[in-house]
Amino acid sequence: MNIKERLKIESKILITDDLKKKTLRQFNLNPKPKRKRIFIMTPLIGALAAMLILFMIIFMPRSNEGENVLILSINPQILLKYDSNNKIKEVKPLNEDAVILLYDLEVEFEGLNLEEGILEIETKARHLGYQNKVSLTHIGKTKLRLNNYEVNNIKKSYYENMLLEKGYTKKDINVSNEALIKLAFETDEDRLFELETTLSLQTSKINSLINRKVSETQQKGEAVLQTIKDLLEDFKEEEYLELMGVYFKSEPLYTDKTLIYEQLEELKKHYNEYLRYQTIQIKNGFKQEIDNMIGVVKENHYNPNVIDNYEISSNGDVVSYSEYKKYTYEEKVLLNLVDEMTRILKMPKVSRISSERLQRLYLNYLTLKEHPNVRKTVLNLKVVKDFERLYESKKGE
Repeated sequence: MNIKERLKIESKILITDDLKKKTLRQFNLNPKPKRKRIFIMTPLIGALAAMLILFMIIFMPRSNEGENVLILSINPQILLKYDSNNKIKEVKPLNEDAVILLYDLEVEFEGLNLEEGILEIETKARHLGYQNKVSLTHIGKTKLRLNNYEVNNIKKSYYENMLLEKGYTKKDINVSNEALIKLAFETDEDRLFELETTLSLQTSKINSLINRKVSETQQKGEAVLQTIKDLLEDFKEEEYLELMGVYFKSEPLYTDKTLIYEQLEELKKHYNEYLRYQTIQIKNGFKQEIDNMIGVVKENHYNPNVIDNYEISSNGDVVSYSEYKKYTYEEKVLLNLVDEMTRILKMPKVSRISSERLQRLYLNYLTLKEHPNVRKTVLNLKVVKDFERLYESKKGE
């Protein structure tokens, strides 16, 4: 270190502010006072400041605690977001079972009362075989109280601590309530989306088949109706036998010409309703296909590739054809009677015409039950027993 640098250091240490002031006073020199800066808020600056505060209030991120989130657990895990009036805003699946349940549940949840939405989900879950008690967990600033359900109100920190213990960082869990729940339930959104998309594609195929099949039935129906009209004008026994054998297996065959004309008049009179039953049967058959498809998905651990390879049957028969061929003619007629009467009984509202038809079919059914070609094994089929129970329960209505 040279002499100049050393003198500079020593001068800084020895020459204090008090020494400087004393020296200046000796020469009648006063140190200049430091000027104070005065900040004057002009009206323009005030307005800009107010706008900045307003912008921060509107656009700055708010606390996630205000987001109302309810988790419904019944094995399917479902997330429900709702507003201050307890109206549902959004419903999302948290696991694969929930995708299946919500997919097969044709309900418009948005705007629905929270308790009504929960009941719809619970009812469908029971139908699918889930027997667990409904568990409801709520996260939000205020407590949620429902009339018909017990709610477990918890703080957001419950899931935050759970995730911290699993190794997540504070940055990872600084998210919305919805995102936090999905982390806690280990929801794989990509996989759930893939499952839902594949189900939709397969169901669109089924719907396409339904539309085509119903159209075919209607076209055939017009031809059958014309055949009935032609028979009434110019009766031909072979055409009558063919018509009844192909389209009206559940109707008795007559040899008396007068009775045949009465029968054909009745068929013409009620044919449109009969045709409607046929289209309902087709739709029910394809609905069964969707249930079968979902069953296959569950058995294969929700593998979307299995759904892609699922073959859809276009006939919708409940009984396999190989089994059906073994039945006698009288047994086939009896099963057709059971099928149509069951559909009439399950209609939301049975018209007078349908009720009269039901009584006629039931009389034929009772006669066939005593026929020697109808075996006890057929009378003990589940479909026959279910019909008899349904008929007894509806008899007084």
